[in-house]
Amino acid sequence: LFLDEIGELSLELQPKLLRVLQHGEIQRVGSDRVHRVDVRVIAATNRDIEGAMRAGRFRADLYHRLAAFPVHVPTLKERREDIPLLATHFAEGAARRLGLAAVRFTDQARVQLQMGDWPGNVRELENVVARGVLRASFGRGSRDTVVIDTADLDVRTPIDSRQPPLQDGGVDRDRDGAPWPRSRPLQRVIDSYEREVILAAVARNEGNWAAAARDLGLHRSNLHRRAQRIGLKQH
Repeated sequence: LFLDEIGELSLELQPKLLRVLQHGEIQRVGSDRVHRVDVRVIAATNRDIEGAMRAGRFRADLYHRLAAFPVHVPTLKERREDIPLLATHFAEGAARRLGLAAVRFTDQARVQLQMGDWPGNVRELENVVARGVLRASFGRGSRDTVVIDTADLDVRTPIDSRQPPLQDGGVDRDRDGAPWPRSRPLQRVIDSYEREVILAAVARNEGNWAAAARDLGLHRSNLHRRAQRIGLKQH
């Protein structure tokens, strides 16, 4: 039995789950009969359960019953090498649902996906890819191969997450809510252009940063420093 988001379980329901785990018994709603059950439970959460215990929001006895063999699943940006495989899987699933014959990503789109920040992890990736398939399929027949490019994907990179959000119908504002000038600050323009040039070079070289550095006439360490500065690579 898989129990997702176990950290959201209310304090009222936690003792009932504990009884099931301790005694292997359940009682159906409206019944006074106790049923024996024999199940293996897997629970998952993205919450800090130990912190919730200290705050009194999660029972310690229930936690220790569930945590017989804890497994830490790394975030998506900690295992970027999995992103192309997952993206292909999600894209093929979306294509089947839309009745499309085939779907693929451009090299630039694959690099863009791997450089994403992904605060929503795999679920966010799945949604972004599904929207990308839908956008790329506009105007194409069901027998055509749908090609997903960077313009079809809403990928937030680390640098995007540090930029002030757009508010009021797309008017740029700073973090205090004051309107920005209509012209973009020079450094943002430079960073945006540099980001696109680096992404294109990495894509041309199939993710090989050393080869991309040679293409750009840079030393590899210099390229890495530039990429880190504009949020393309983790420190």
